[in-house]
Amino acid sequence: MSVLHFNRGNWEPTVFNTLTPDFCDAMFNPNLFWYKYWFKNFENREEIQEKCLATQGTVLVYNPFVVVPRLNNVLGPTLKGRYKVVFLFEAFNEQDERQPSSVCFEITGDAEKIKN
Repeated sequence: MSVLHFNRGNWEPTVFNTLTPDFCDAMFNPNLFWYKYWFKNFENREEIQEKCLATQGTVLVYNPFVVVPRLNNVLGPTLKGRYKVVFLFEAFNEQDERQPSSVCFEITGDAEKIKN
């Protein structure tokens, strides 16, 4: 996952990036944001826990939900303006070789500081 900032007509990388090497494990870890914001909403949770994404033809079925992204205790420059988050999911085989199938999607929005 990578966060980019829109500045003067271009998307520029930020320091906010994450890599999750064992995604199947992270999907159901309640301490990680993947679970908190996305994967706790599976309708077919038992099937996904059994198959994860490693089984060809696995379908993720979600219950309807709303994501309200909010960052707390962010240090550094003020986050303000247009941002996008790019999610890239790539598959690797047992020999750690990248497979031809991947999934990529983006979420774009505006960031602003909220006073408590």
